[in-house]
Amino acid sequence: MRLFALVALLALLVVARPLQAQEDEKLPLRRVLVVDSDTVQLGQPLRSLTRYIAYPGDTIVRFPPGSFEGSDGAMALLDPGGTVRRIGFLFGEQQNIDILLGSLYRNHGRDAKYASLPIPEGVRETWTWADRETELAFTRFTPAQSRVAGILLVTNLKP
Repeated sequence: MRLFALVALLALLVVARPLQAQEDEKLPLRRVLVVDSDTVQLGQPLRSLTRYIAYPGDTIVRFPPGSFEGSDGAMALLDPGGTVRRIGFLFGEQQNIDILLGSLYRNHGRDAKYASLPIPEGVRETWTWADRETELAFTRFTPAQSRVAGILLVTNLKP
């Protein structure tokens, strides 16, 4: 009986180590966005990218169309002092949201918090990953809302 318990314990340790290694290999949550060869970073001012602010005092900065990690658009949300608090990526109806979600699971693990909310037009689902400094939340709209099928928001949790 003791031999069986010892073999079972060793087998558990052998299986647990690769699972822990997979968890340790999760990519860090993204905290930057590159626009026109300049960097937008959570918790920092926009620097030269303030030229994209449409009106003085705006807290949402929309960047011109470009290649933003396969998204269809990107934006930064600023606090009143001009510091970047959130970076957002918009995904249109033509995007395969299931493939995007699979990539998020591979990069950040399967421990996302999930929430679903019925909305008048359909369903809003949100998956959220977080570490001590950053929250990454992906929201899928079924059906798409104003041609937006998903939004990825990266939020600075530090004051």
